[in-house]
Formats: sequence, C-alpha cells, structure tokens
Amino acid sequence: MRTRRSLKQNHLLAALPAAEFMRLSPHLERVPSPLGAVIDESGGEQDYVYFPASGIVSLLYVMNEGSAAEIAVVGKRGHGGNRALHGRRDHAEPAVVQSAGSAYRLEAAVIKAEFARGGALQRLLLRYTQALITQMTQTAVCNRHHMLEQQLCRWLLLSLDRLPANQPVMTQQLIANMLGVRNASRRPARIRLAAGTANRVDSLVAPIPNSLLAALPRRSYVRLLPGLSPVDLVFGDVLYEPSQPIRDVYFPTQSLVSLLTLVEGHLALEVGLVGREGMVGIPLALGLEVSPVRALVQGAGPALKMNAARSAPSCAARPCSASWTAISTR
Repeated sequence: MRTRRSLKQNHLLAALPAAEFMRLSPHLERVPSPLGAVIDESGGEQDYVYFPASGIVSLLYVMNEGSAAEIAVVGKRGHGGNRALHGRRDHAEPAVVQSAGSAYRLEAAVIKAEFARGGALQRLLLRYTQALITQMTQTAVCNRHHMLEQQLCRWLLLSLDRLPANQPVMTQQLIANMLGVRNASRRPARIRLAAGTANRVDSLVAPIPNSLLAALPRRSYVRLLPGLSPVDLVFGDVLYEPSQPIRDVYFPTQSLVSLLTLVEGHLALEVGLVGREGMVGIPLALGLEVSPVRALVQGAGPALKMNAARSAPSCAARPCSASWTAISTR
C-alpha cells in the first residue's frame, strides 16, 4: 500500500480525505512514463487513469489528415483520464508523454466506482476538469492571436510549472509538434528563432539543478542531456544493494541518498551522503560495475537519472571523467 507521503507527489491524490485515500491506495500502481509513451489512444477504451508524480503529459488534438497540436498539458497537479469517467470512444485527443517521469495509475473501473459515490473525489475531479477546460480555452486564444514565439513562451511556462526541476529537454521537432507547426523543415527560420528563445529563457530561469552536472563543460553537459530523465525519489527506496549491478546513476537535485555499508551482514553504517552536489553511482567512474554499498533514499525529492550503459562512455571520456573522479575522491 502506498503511503500518504509518497502520494503527495500528485496534488489531487494528496488532497483526498483519509477515507477515500484508504479505498483507492491498494489499487494505485506506480509506473514509469517514458518520453513518447501514449497513455490514451484515440478511439480506444481507456483502461487506466494516470496521476503524474513527475513528468508531463500532453493532450493532443489530431486532425483527419493526421496533423496534431497540443491543447493542454497535465502534470503533478492533475490526471490524465477524463474520458474514462464517461466512457467516450469517439475522441481525437490522445495523451502522450512529453517529459519523462513516473505516475500512479488506477484502473478506470475503480475510479468510476469511487466517482459515482459523489464524495470528495468527485468534487476534486470536477474542479480539475473546470481548470483543464480553462487551460484549453486559453490555449485556443493564444494560438489564434499570438505570434509563434509568444506561443512558445507560454508553453515553456506551462511546462516549467509542472517539472520538478527547471530544466526542460526539447528538440526543434518537439517544439513544432506541440505548437502545431506544419512542415517544420520548410519554416526553419521561425522554428530556430523559437528554439533560440527557449534557450535564452532556459539560461535565465533554469540553472542546472545538480552541482556536479553544473561543473561540467557545456559541451559535455549537452552530450549527457538527452540521456537524463527526471524522477522522484521516494523515502525509503533502495537504489542499490551491495554486490548488485549498478543499472542507473542518479544526480539528486532536491533529494538525499545515504550510502550504507553492511557490518556483520546485517548492521548498516552510513559512510556517505549524496545530495545535489554529487552523483549516486560513482563506482562506475572508477571502473566498477557493481555497488559496494547500499544506496538508500533518506530525503525524498526529485533527481535526474541516467541508464548506466549510457553513462559509462561519458564516465570514460574526458573531460567528464575528470569531474566524476574529482567528486568521488573528495
């Protein structure tokens, strides 16, 4: 059963009274939401409702000829699955993960039954639906009356407001898709200008949230960026056990991870503490593929994660390796 503490990562679930929380918590399942995953297909029946804990889900409107534009974004303050409450099948609004993270999913039948009780969950979801309609209305007005660069700035603000760290990862094509720009290759000047605006906004409001990453040369950081995905570390989660392979490395941004060594096989002694200044998975930089310690989340919060297989070449390459080694030997 999920704890109230961990569910606070989604504001709707955190706002539930104790009775509704107890009824729903056994059915909630935490799942990853990788970039590009479709959590609601057009025309199909929706089996689950998703409550993002991190990351962003885009609601798209798809035209008959196949072009699409974003009509709303959903983050940790909402849910993806209004359609499940009324069983519509004839819709043209798929939901696609725009920024990778994780979510709690709930079977549609369970939430429909709770919604039918007419209690606190129903009131919360109706209020959220009203807010979502308002966002869609504002998007329509912005798309009609604002220049492309202004539309991008609004989209950036919506995205930054829903991310655990102010570090959006985007490409020129993603910008074009979200803003509904046709034939992006034929409009390179305006798209490049929009992407340049994104970079300027990012440099002003989004410092790199991990000190180790911030210390890297810009070129090295840009090379790592596509492999970094935001995650929420939950208090008490074990990231590694001694002698187990290191499958992912973590760069805490607002979280703390204890490094513990086991004494006499069962007693745990803390030998290190990693926060936003470092990285969990330093043994990879030293040529080790297994963890010598237990890595235990002591302070819940966001972090950036990278697959160990992807980070290994970066750890071996200079100047990245110099930064990794400097941190590991402090």
